Amino acid sequence: MIDLVCEGSSIPPSEAIRSLDVFDEGERRVILEDPDLKPADYPHLAKVKRMSASLLRTYDQLVLRADLDEREINDFARVYDQRSAHWADRECNLLRQRLARRDGRWPTEQELQLALTQEILGYDGVPTQMHRFRAYMALKYPYYVEGHRELHLPKGLQEPASACRDLAFAA
Repeated sequence: MIDLVCEGSSIPPSEAIRSLDVFDEGERRVILEDPDLKPADYPHLAKVKRMSASLLRTYDQLVLRADLDEREINDFARVYDQRSAHWADRECNLLRQRLARRDGRWPTEQELQLALTQEILGYDGVPTQMHRFRAYMALKYPYYVEGHRELHLPKGLQEPASACRDLAFAA
């Protein structure tokens, strides 16, 4: 794993554990059992959990610092890709558990796919897991991230699924 400059490595363990109070029992269990998450990550995760929907929606895109060299950009991109894949797997497992608790049965593959699509693409202005992930990365790695911005879709693209389809064909 590439060692990036990150924020929060000097947080006392007791403070890191207390920051998990914003999560429900299932979320805490997943966080504590995740070998890639360290106590220094917990306050960042808690900050993201407490962010308002309007603030989270501004994390459509991260803006990297202009003075980063090519190696730094590539290192950040590799870590970003690895962590985003891991984040998506973890969220899929959490979603499967939430659906099972809600309905008292394990979700079908079709039910899980529908729920995942809503989580990934968003719906009704609800921030997606990718908004949360980008917010976490911006908090954890401020050395690399200069800011973030909300992308505004043209008026005709109301549904996220149609927006993705239309943009895919525009290339």
